[in-house]
Amino acid sequence: MDILLLILNDIVSSVVMFFLYFFIYGGLFYLGYKAEKELIINKAKVSVGLFTIILKYNCDYNPKVKALIHNYVKSVCGDKYKYVSNVVDEEVMLLLKKRNLNIHKRSFDAREFLEYKDRVALVKLLFDIAIQNEGIYPAELEVLKIIMERTVKQSDYDRFLDEYKKYFIEYKNSSTFSSSPSQRLIDAYAVLGLKPNTAYEEVKRTYRYLMFQNHPDRFEKGDKGRLEEAVAKSKEINIAYEIINDSLNL
Repeated sequence: MDILLLILNDIVSSVVMFFLYFFIYGGLFYLGYKAEKELIINKAKVSVGLFTIILKYNCDYNPKVKALIHNYVKSVCGDKYKYVSNVVDEEVMLLLKKRNLNIHKRSFDAREFLEYKDRVALVKLLFDIAIQNEGIYPAELEVLKIIMERTVKQSDYDRFLDEYKKYFIEYKNSSTFSSSPSQRLIDAYAVLGLKPNTAYEEVKRTYRYLMFQNHPDRFEKGDKGRLEEAVAKSKEINIAYEIINDSLNL
């Protein structure tokens, strides 16, 4: 009888230990799987966030750009791409509707979640998206510079500027405004350093930034020539902004 009890006790102990190990290792496996999945999702969201910022200056999530973004995310996520393949487009469309995408925070997030080679590839793709529509206007270039300052080394920063400089488009002077209404609108966007199909929230952000940079009050105690230049420039900026607002019935 005692032997049977000992055998039964050993069996019960073995079963208990089996389930105990099963739940411990199963739990650890699940936590590892969950952490890995969250990392992959964060990598995808960080990348998509920066892509969307540039898309706001182009407003054209066309099949070619869509393919470029998906191919990049696939290269970063590898065989874990399956976790995010169906949410990339949803994330882009969601972010395009947001008024403010924090460039600085998203750039620092890229530095945290992406390896350096992936950050270099990301910056290259941002430039490639930017040149899909006409070229790279000044306001868009400033955004690209901010992203590069926080994600890549100075050598790569300089390399990208040199590689894509043939696509850079200078600010337009308002004195060259066309008499044609449609061309005049294009000229107004160019005065702000923007493409004609830039999202309106980016138009507002750029307008405020340029007005701050060229506000006459900043130069009252400085060089008189610079003050006159600021007065003329701020007037140009206001005219351009009014033309854009009128075209949108704002």
